[in-house]
Amino acid sequence: MNPVNGIIPPLVTPLHGGANIFPELFTNAFRAAKQNDADTVVSLQSTIESLQRIYEIGKYASGHIKVTKNALAILGICDDVMAEPFHN
Repeated sequence: MNPVNGIIPPLVTPLHGGANIFPELFTNAFRAAKQNDADTVVSLQSTIESLQRIYEIGKYASGHIKVTKNALAILGICDDVMAEPFHN
């Protein structure tokens, strides 16, 4: 039995843009899971779960899109101008 089977579903669920913002983090977590490295998976999962707090900003469902877009703008990947119907 794979020792990280119980960890994989929670690891996959918080992909609300986090993988776009921190691709290495999610890639490392996936690799650790494939290698059955439960300690690393638990540690990375904890970091991923803490990132979920950024998605509590705003009051509309579009907040997830806005947070992701703005984080990518801060990283210099794109600008923070939202297309219609979304606005900053």
